[in-house]
Amino acid sequence: GMPEYVLVLLFSVSPRSYFLFLIWCISARISNRFDLGPIYIVLSMFLFIIFNLGKRREGEASAYSVFNNFENLPGQLTADMMDRQMRGQAA
Repeated sequence: GMPEYVLVLLFSVSPRSYFLFLIWCISARISNRFDLGPIYIVLSMFLFIIFNLGKRREGEASAYSVFNNFENLPGQLTADMMDRQMRGQAA
């Protein structure tokens, strides 16, 4: 029979995801017929990233300090910290 990890993978994906993947494959074939395959792949990757960015909850810190009023995240290593550490100054 099939290995267990294959069965887990097959049954953990929603029918909507299978449908979207089928549409993506059909669209890829069509774009390839018009010699637009590489453009289709790059555009697909870009859209995949955009649609999977997610939403931040109210008060949740961003991974980028520019969106947190330039405040460092807890445990973030900064150039200033490295400079102080190399000069032997207290953190």
